Amino acid sequence: WSREQTLNGPIVTIPVRKTVETAAGSKTIEDVVFLLPNSLQHDIMLETETRSRGIFDAVVYTSRITSAGVFNLDDIDTSQVDGVIQWNNAKISIGIPDTRGVESGAGLTWDGQKYVFEPGVPADSMGRTGISVPLSLQQNTNEHLFSFELVLRGSEGIHIIPLGKTTTVSISSGWPSPSFTGAFLPKEYDITDAGFTARWNISSFGRSLPQSWVSAPMAPNQAIEENMQTSAFGVSLHREVDFYTHVNRAIKYSLL
Repeated sequence: WSREQTLNGPIVTIPVRKTVETAAGSKTIEDVVFLLPNSLQHDIMLETETRSRGIFDAVVYTSRITSAGVFNLDDIDTSQVDGVIQWNNAKISIGIPDTRGVESGAGLTWDGQKYVFEPGVPADSMGRTGISVPLSLQQNTNEHLFSFELVLRGSEGIHIIPLGKTTTVSISSGWPSPSFTGAFLPKEYDITDAGFTARWNISSFGRSLPQSWVSAPMAPNQAIEENMQTSAFGVSLHREVDFYTHVNRAIKYSLL
C-alpha cells in the first residue's frame, strides 16, 4: 500500500526557450512558465480499512477523486517572459508523493477532449513524482476547462494544496474519528459514528502563491515550493485507543 498522500495539482507548465551568447558561442536555455487554476474543485470519497502487521494496526484507504476547474491564459504576463513560449509543448501535471497508489486508467478531459495521464512531472516545484498529460494550447482561447478522475491509494491521511484562485474541497468517508490538519480547517463538517463529511472553501489570499511564474525546471523557486507545502490541509485518519495502547500507557504511568 502507499504512504500518506498530498495532492499537488493540477498545474500547467509551458517551456520557454531563449538563445544566449557565451564565449563558446550560442546556447539555448529553457525555462518553464507555471500556471495555476483560476478555479479548482476536488470531491474526494475515502474508503477505509484497517490492516494489521503483528500487534500493530494501520489505517489505509482508497480515495476516489473527482476534480474540475478552469485555467485562464490571461493569468500569464507574457511581457515578463524572456524568450519564446512553446505553447504546443505544454503539460498539465499533478504532483503525488507516492505514485504506487495511482490506479491505472486515470483520465483527463481538457476542453472536451479525453486524455490518459502518464507517469512523471516536468519540474521539481510540484514534487519529484506525479502524473502528467501533454497539451497543445490554443492561444486564441483564454479559458480552458478541465476535469479528471483519479483513484489513489494511501495510508493514515490525505492532504491537498489549494492551487486555485478559489479552491473548493469536499471529503467524505465512513471513518468515524478524523482529525482535520494543516493550514486550513473545514468551513463546515459533520462527524458521526457512521463517518464524516467536511468542506473547505479557500481563496488565493490564503495560499501566498502567484497565479503564474517562471523558473528553471530543475531549480525550483524555493519560496514558492515552501509556500505550497505550508498551505496544505486535509484529514488524518486517527485510530481510537486500542488495547495495546492502553497497556503501553498503563506500564509507562505505573512507573511514575
